[in-house]
Amino acid sequence: MKKRKNIPIIMAMIMIISIIGTILSACMYIQTTHEFALYISIIFGTVAVHFFIMHISAPFVFLFFRKKFNYSSFWFIPKNFEKNLYKILNVKKWKTKVPAYDSDEYSLETHTVEEVIMNMCHAEVVHEVLSITSYLPIIGGLAISHWGVLVLTSFVFSCCHLIFVIIQRYNRPRIVRLYEMHRLQ
Repeated sequence: MKKRKNIPIIMAMIMIISIIGTILSACMYIQTTHEFALYISIIFGTVAVHFFIMHISAPFVFLFFRKKFNYSSFWFIPKNFEKNLYKILNVKKWKTKVPAYDSDEYSLETHTVEEVIMNMCHAEVVHEVLSITSYLPIIGGLAISHWGVLVLTSFVFSCCHLIFVIIQRYNRPRIVRLYEMHRLQ
């Protein structure tokens, strides 16, 4: 996996640009009342909310679990349908092309196998939470009555996080097998 230390910086920049875009396009809408400016403002605002939630989710999940997961619990064990799903989605082919927030978390050079497994469980839970919380901006629809844009952006962000869940669920059983074989020796 390639090391990409600039991912947190890029995420922060996207959030800042989205906040500025929200303010500017909202001002443009107030000045012109063009629907297009309103839609752009909604999209920028939704992106800003999603990136804010992404920034706070990992520490939030850490506070609850402290990276102490039971990787053999029902939640984390592979389900019967997953193997076929991974073949259909061709996960093996594209999983290495998806950026990792911090690839060091999955390095067996700097972490024990058990730590990597806990990091994978943590990442899965974070992205599951993000996939669900991606729909929070729809609540904003109560105030602005433009559901289509909010539903679409929320759905796209939710699907993006599910990609990371799939990668964790695809990789973890292999690492667990390695860990259990090594533990038995």
